[in-house]
Amino acid sequence: MTVATFARLGALLAGTALAASAAAQSFAPRAGDWESYQGNIQHTGYVPITLNAAASRKIWEWRSPHAADGVLPAINPVTISGGRIAVSDDDYFSPQALYVLNEGDGSVLWSHEFPPTTPGLNPATIINGRIFVATSGHQETLMHSFDAETGALLWATHFDSQWPHFLAPTVDANLVASAGGYYGGIVGFRKATGRVAASNFSLPFVDMFTPAMDDDALYFYTTDRLNVLDRKTFAGTSISDPAPSSTCCYSYIGASMLSLARKRVVTLSGDNFSGRASASTGGYYSRSLVSFDLVGGVLEWRSTDLFITQPAMAKGLIFAGSDTPLRLAALNETDGSLAWAWQPSDGSGGFCRNVIVTDSHVFVSTTNAVHAIDLATRQSVWSIAIPGELALSAKGTLIINEGCRESTGRMVAVKVPRRGG
Repeated sequence: MTVATFARLGALLAGTALAASAAAQSFAPRAGDWESYQGNIQHTGYVPITLNAAASRKIWEWRSPHAADGVLPAINPVTISGGRIAVSDDDYFSPQALYVLNEGDGSVLWSHEFPPTTPGLNPATIINGRIFVATSGHQETLMHSFDAETGALLWATHFDSQWPHFLAPTVDANLVASAGGYYGGIVGFRKATGRVAASNFSLPFVDMFTPAMDDDALYFYTTDRLNVLDRKTFAGTSISDPAPSSTCCYSYIGASMLSLARKRVVTLSGDNFSGRASASTGGYYSRSLVSFDLVGGVLEWRSTDLFITQPAMAKGLIFAGSDTPLRLAALNETDGSLAWAWQPSDGSGGFCRNVIVTDSHVFVSTTNAVHAIDLATRQSVWSIAIPGELALSAKGTLIINEGCRESTGRMVAVKVPRRGG
């Protein structure tokens, strides 16, 4: 970096640090729902509830009405808010829809059909009575906003892209942020009107990421760097990762996790590949975890192990699944050292998809089953032989989007009782 670049980075990161206390107040994890990718706009995978996971039971299952009439039966990862589940089809130039389901029984409250010529439909974010979802292709790339109760289309705004797939957009009170750009980048929309607020198309050509946000900046990893962009102008700079785990591909498949308390970003290092380059598929490659110090503007540590899952983070620990060695690792956030580990005994060959952490349990999928691991005993207290992508609501509804490598199109709901409630 040049001296001028360091100065710009220092100014932006200093502003982030000075506002960290206020950000912690307005963006602190609440006992809310799984509204965004990995639950919240920091993408930590943390749901602040205490559970009686040993008493979990399956309550319903659902499959898309379009599962049999297109090229693929897949559905995208789900989000949950206020008793409603948002899920979308994932297919190619085939009938596809956005569905809103009742969390309690899986019944469809409403659906919105997209034209059968739609190249691709991506995962949705549901937050504060609104739903945001992108279609993608060339001219067909639009961000849409719907009323979560009625299904009314509130706005749809075109933005540039070159046949990408997206993760669910990151949304707060004012901004809707998504990957975009014909040659890579990021774009932000005004939440109320859909007007493009800012963009930055000078970034590496990478898709399938979604930024973490606070009051001051957006944070996301592409290829070999952590990008730190001013949330108003999308101008900014980056912190280098000199040894990314892989630079093979043009997808990231995940999101950086923002620690408001420590002013750090922890993220998987390098690119990834999923075969179909789609949000309903899991990545093939294991990657190291890296921690970036936002105040010092440096890479703080790199994990020894390589991890296949999207990690979760809470209360000073980072949880991620590794195939070699085969274990769910709990790493210390301060230095990446191993605090403790859990090894599956279900005959699985590895882990997949994402990790969720609560105040009492960690939920993780092996290739054979989903497990609830008690944080006190560090043992699996419940499991179900349905692997897949996970989501967890504030009411204790665990959603499993079945499929370790690719979505089968089946969604299974499990009731996990809240302790004392």
